[in-house]
Order: sequence, then structure tokens, then C-alpha cells
Amino acid sequence: MRRIYLSSALFIQLMSAALAQPAAGLMPLQQLDTPDAKVRINLSISIFVTASKKDQALKAQEQVRRMIYGLAGHECTVLRDAIASECKLQSISVSAQRAPSSGEQEPEGFNVSGNIGFRIVPKQ
Repeated sequence: MRRIYLSSALFIQLMSAALAQPAAGLMPLQQLDTPDAKVRINLSISIFVTASKKDQALKAQEQVRRMIYGLAGHECTVLRDAIASECKLQSISVSAQRAPSSGEQEPEGFNVSGNIGFRIVPKQ
């Protein structure tokens, strides 16, 4: 019984401390209209690459990762040309999953997915 009481007291104390913190990422509406208000842009890309041998698969995965990283580096230029006065690369994640052949019609390979996040300041 004593454990339950102590656990409950600790939980209440931790929750009250957490609730006292300002809300992360939230800002009043009047701050959204300021010229330096930042907007998050997410870009997702998926590519299927055929490769039947392990050596080919590793080399092809590296080439696709390089392509995605290059795309991320170039995308800020595209955003600045189109809608942004400032752009900052914030995050990149790349994952590859093996896609075994399901017959003679479909070759063996893998799917590579990339997610890229940017923070921009929109043009005025």
C-alpha cells in the first residue's frame, strides 16, 4: 500500500512539473505573422532499386543515399527560389528495406525511403 502511495505522489509531482513548462513549438497567433516566423517543410522520397547480389545491393544503396543527401542539399536552393527568404536543413533520415522477388515478373531489390525536414522563413 505504501508503494502505491509513493508512486502516486511521485507521478503527481512529475506531472505538475511537466505541466508547468511552456508548450513546445506553440506560439501565439500574433507571433505567426512576424516577418521572421519559421515554417517547417517536410520532403519524402521513395525509390525502388533492383539488385540481385549482395555487393551490388550495398553499392546501389550507397548511391541512393548519396542521391538523397544531394537532393537535401539542393532543396534549400529550390525553396529559396520559390517561397523562402531563408532555409535551413533540419533533419534527414534514410531507410532501406529488402524487397525479395515475388516471381519472374518482379526483380529482387530494395526500397529506399528518405525524409528530409527544413525550416524556412517565407518570402514577404
